[in-house]
Amino acid sequence: MTVTCTIEARLNSSRLPGKSMYALGGRPLISYAVEAARASGVVDRIILCTTDRTADEVLVRYGKAAGIDVFRGSESDVAGRVAAAVRDGSSTNIFLTGDNPFVTPDLIAEALRQFVITEADYFCTTHMKYCQWWDEPPVLPTGLSVQIAQTDFFLEAEAATDANDPIREHSTMVMYRNRFPGRKYQAFQLPADLDTQFDMDRRYTVDTPADFAAAEHLIMRLDQATLPNLLRASVE
Repeated sequence: MTVTCTIEARLNSSRLPGKSMYALGGRPLISYAVEAARASGVVDRIILCTTDRTADEVLVRYGKAAGIDVFRGSESDVAGRVAAAVRDGSSTNIFLTGDNPFVTPDLIAEALRQFVITEADYFCTTHMKYCQWWDEPPVLPTGLSVQIAQTDFFLEAEAATDANDPIREHSTMVMYRNRFPGRKYQAFQLPADLDTQFDMDRRYTVDTPADFAAAEHLIMRLDQATLPNLLRASVE
C-alpha cells in the first residue's frame, strides 16, 4: 500500500481571506497540516492542492520551500483538482485541508490503521456532512477531520459526478452524497485508552476571525501535538 496525503488550500476564502498563510504560533497556518502529515510516519507523498489563480502563487512558493509536491487546478472544481493530482499516484489517499491546524500526527496514523483493518473504501473521523443516509453520530468535533479513501473509489466517484454539480466544490462529497453499492463506508472509533473528556461543540477549524482567535489561544497551551493533549488542553 502506498499513501498520498492531499492538502487543499487557497487564499481566496470568502470568510477569512488569506487564512492559509496567517501566522499561527509563529508559522503559517497551513504548515500545521503539512507537518502533521509528515510526522504521522504513514504518508509516502504530500501534495498541496491549490488553484491556478495568481493569488495562490504564495502557496506554491510555500509548498516548494517545505519540500512537498504542489498541484494547481480549478478553484471551483475541487473534486476535479484533487482527482487530477492523485490520478497516477498511490493506492490510498488521505484528505486534509489547510484550515484545520489541530489535526495531529497520531490522529492521522490511527485513522489509517482503522481504515486498513476495517477494509474500508471511505473513512472519516468526524462526520459525513450533507449525507442523507449516514446515521452514525459525529465522533470528533469539527476541524479534526481526517478522511481516507481507496484512490480508485475516489476517482470512480469523481468521474461519475456531473461536471456542473455543485458538490464538486468539496473533494470528498462525491463519494458519500449518494451511496455507492459494494463500497464500504466506515467511521472512526475513539481509541479505548483515550480517557479525556471533550466538548463536541468546540470548533478546531479556522474559518472566521473568531476561529482564528480561538486557535491562537489554544496553540499557546498545547505543548505537544497529540490528540489526547489537544482535547485535554481544550477543556482546561
